[in-house]
Amino acid sequence: MDPLVTVIIPNYNHGKFLRERIESVFNQSYNNIEVIILDDKSVDNSREIIEEVSDDHRIKEVLYSHKNTGNPFRQWKKGIEKATGDFIWIAESDDVSDTTFLSEGIESLLKSKLGVYFCNSRHIDEKGEILEKIEKPYEIYGTRGVLGRRFLLNKYFTRMSPIKNTSAAIVKKGVISPQILNSIRRFRFAGDKFFFVLLSEKTQFYHSINYCNYIRDHSMTTRAGRKMGMEIRRFLENIYITFYLLRRGYISVKDFVISVRHYRKTIFQSKSAIL
Repeated sequence: MDPLVTVIIPNYNHGKFLRERIESVFNQSYNNIEVIILDDKSVDNSREIIEEVSDDHRIKEVLYSHKNTGNPFRQWKKGIEKATGDFIWIAESDDVSDTTFLSEGIESLLKSKLGVYFCNSRHIDEKGEILEKIEKPYEIYGTRGVLGRRFLLNKYFTRMSPIKNTSAAIVKKGVISPQILNSIRRFRFAGDKFFFVLLSEKTQFYHSINYCNYIRDHSMTTRAGRKMGMEIRRFLENIYITFYLLRRGYISVKDFVISVRHYRKTIFQSKSAIL
């Protein structure tokens, strides 16, 4: 029997993309799944779309928030606590995936006996067209196989998460402790990055160089938010994570200072864009 995968779809006002996301989950070549959908008090047509699929046998539970929390990581926590699967896939409601994503990921995790799998991602626009988005050099995306704790913590998490998008990852449920879930719920923007920092202290990661995940760029994503208050919150959350790495001895003071300068630079760039 193939291990059960719990697919968690947290949603807020992504009705425009939600049906395509759910279909990309249902169309996976890997069949042993249960799906938990969480809606954070959407005011668009999300609920209508969710109700259309709620009777499907793969839907384990649908959870509607009584009020909007504005915090996706609290939704993660709810979903993971309800999950009965051996593995967790947090499938963001505006992204899509290849039909082979789960089958390749679970096979890699079972063979390697590791706790986290992730693949490469491409960017798509609102219509699903692939964007020729230029990324800064990030050599991890050409590195296939097992990535150890020191490699990840010393080298990558000071600037950005090596996992560009949570939809690209599958996590063994057994490595997600209640302490991790309680830690990330305090974040508004960088909780996913801290989630993988904490996981990398417990397990090695397996990286596939295949592009099986598609990140949607659109005006409603939190990445598109340019308000100064949001940018300052992002800055503070990333500095908190970098200080955590320093305090745990993963990076040097010099690396910490370089990282702070990097994030401070993004604040000034955002301010210029807003003005």
